[in-house]
Amino acid sequence: MGCKESKVVEPEPIVEIVKSEDDEEYDSDLTDDDEGEDGSLADNETKSRDSQLGQMTNMFRKKKRPNVSVTGLELTIFGFVGLFDGFVNKKGLVDGQGTWKREGGGEYFKGEFIKGKICGNGKFTFSDGSYYDGNWLDNKKHGYGKEKNMQGSSMAWDTEDREYMGIYEGEFIDGKRQGQGKQLFMNGDIYEGSWLKNRKHGKGKFIYKSGGSYEGDYQNDERNGNGKLIYPLDGGFYEGEFMDGIPNGKGIEKRRDDTIYHDGIWINGVPSRISDQRIDGKNSKVIDPIVQCAPHGRNMPDPPKPWSKPAP
Repeated sequence: MGCKESKVVEPEPIVEIVKSEDDEEYDSDLTDDDEGEDGSLADNETKSRDSQLGQMTNMFRKKKRPNVSVTGLELTIFGFVGLFDGFVNKKGLVDGQGTWKREGGGEYFKGEFIKGKICGNGKFTFSDGSYYDGNWLDNKKHGYGKEKNMQGSSMAWDTEDREYMGIYEGEFIDGKRQGQGKQLFMNGDIYEGSWLKNRKHGKGKFIYKSGGSYEGDYQNDERNGNGKLIYPLDGGFYEGEFMDGIPNGKGIEKRRDDTIYHDGIWINGVPSRISDQRIDGKNSKVIDPIVQCAPHGRNMPDPPKPWSKPAP
């Protein structure tokens, strides 16, 4: 990770490991001078062995060396060099609560470290106001957290995050959105549902600022599977099968007054029909577009592909 180790060197005594009643280990500076002439731990023979052991542990035991507080330790996080205030362990690795600030920049972190890595709870803030606040594991977002990504931000831990400007709150695995989460986009659109490796994947609902919505299946960030697409303004809808973000397969489209526009097969967003034709002497099923219908996918924004309702 590029951490600069700052070790604390102390002479190690000859020690014997003992345990307290709560099974915590201690280092005891024990020498032969502490024994009685008969090899016992005390000369007073009237004391029980338990009492002798109690005296020995109280007099000679010493807890393991605690982490050492440091100030101004040079430390590199996500490629940024900064100064760390907090604790380091006996190996010189940052360990425990601490704060870090980039030299000459606005990046800042406050939270927990374990053996030189960000682990536990913490908040990393960028100079433009972008941040991640939540659970970490081995320098990666992992668990539950909230992330704000401003336009133009250099989200150092994952360049794919730049595709999702706005605010995300939900689950992360290995640094990526994975599980259940809610994304508020910069343009006011909202997605809430399942994610896989930073992509909308599984069941979810997308609400457009324009007033339309989609609820159903996603695969690799696209509408794929079964779902219902409600058009903005007039309230008409398409319900059925999707592929690559547009109607493909069986589906029905109704207008606001509940009249059916097309109930049947759709090919690449175009209402189509199946007819029996004889081709080269053989009976075949042929799918033809209904030419008077305009295809989906021309006007309404839906990143990364546009969509629209058919023309009347």
